[in-house]
Amino acid sequence: MKKATSVLPGILTHPGMRLLDTRLVEQVADLMQNTAFFIKDASGRYVVLNQSLVERHGLKEKSQMLGRRPCDVSPGDYGRIPTSRMSRCCAPGGPSSSGWSCFGAGPMCWCGA
Repeated sequence: MKKATSVLPGILTHPGMRLLDTRLVEQVADLMQNTAFFIKDASGRYVVLNQSLVERHGLKEKSQMLGRRPCDVSPGDYGRIPTSRMSRCCAPGGPSSSGWSCFGAGPMCWCGA
């Protein structure tokens, strides 16, 4: 399975897909103070998130969550359930029962509750 790659700092790409400027996305997401926003890689690790999500986890810095999965930053079901859903969401064949709408599969998929 090919992975999304970073061609420049803050830029993600995947063969056949457009570039994503994660720095711009992060700046816009930080303006959404009442919304928990994130983008994860195919392994379910946070690659972009907003400050609102960080604070909802009782943390102060984005660096405390970047590169980690929900089960790494939240105890019990609060971490286990979203990690499990993400695994099903990006699995080949998609998520018929995860409760999420998912677009794509594999290294680059988009999920929304």
